[in-house]
Amino acid sequence: MPIMIPRLQASENITKPWKFQESDFLQFLMMIRDIGHSKLIEVALNSGLSIQELNNKAKNRNLISFLRFEGVTNRYRGKDTIYRDLLPGLYFGQHLNGMRDGYGLLYCSNVDGVQNIYEYFWERGQPKYGKVTWIDKNQWWVYEGPLDKEYLPYGRGSLKSEDGKDYDGEWLRWQYHGLGKFKYKDGQIYEGRWENHNKHGFGKWTFSNGKYQIGNWINDKSVGTYKFFSNFNKQLENQIYKDDALVFRKEVT
Repeated sequence: MPIMIPRLQASENITKPWKFQESDFLQFLMMIRDIGHSKLIEVALNSGLSIQELNNKAKNRNLISFLRFEGVTNRYRGKDTIYRDLLPGLYFGQHLNGMRDGYGLLYCSNVDGVQNIYEYFWERGQPKYGKVTWIDKNQWWVYEGPLDKEYLPYGRGSLKSEDGKDYDGEWLRWQYHGLGKFKYKDGQIYEGRWENHNKHGFGKWTFSNGKYQIGNWINDKSVGTYKFFSNFNKQLENQIYKDDALVFRKEVT
């Protein structure tokens, strides 16, 4: 469905064109809701989106308008990963000479129909740092951190999902890559090195009862010598793993 570019409604935009107005903000939200994406709006609002936040983050006195978003094509394609193109959408926020610049909201979907709201600081049309909320298979996800020119994560950011997954760490596109901490929905935690979305390198695995082990992973599998500790930091065992299987253990006395 083509997205219509609405007109600013608030009369105060004439005298304070750099300030977000509630009537325009509500118009933006209602347009998304009318398309049938009420859950996306609900999650974004519950994650802190508000007219107050917009005005607190607005910079300088760049003008605020509704603008057409041109979409993003030819995104990165890896050996096993394809990042789907973003379709044209609607931008509501600050701009400089018609180019996204300052703080603003972007609504769009990808070619698979996954709906997104980007709440970002923009510079020369590109997202820099902020938060993106999306709904995929009726489950919400929220990423907060920097994006590159293809709207893919890099550097340090965090990801939360409706089913309880929680990652905070370094990224390479949409892959956990570098140092990071992942909390599983059953309460277990891995904290350490990642490579291309796999545990890879030295790390610490904490069980839901508080006991933990430290050792090395290769391509998401435990390998080599591990040390196993109580939740009071007392070493209990030395362990050896081979291809993710525990093959030796010895109690420490």
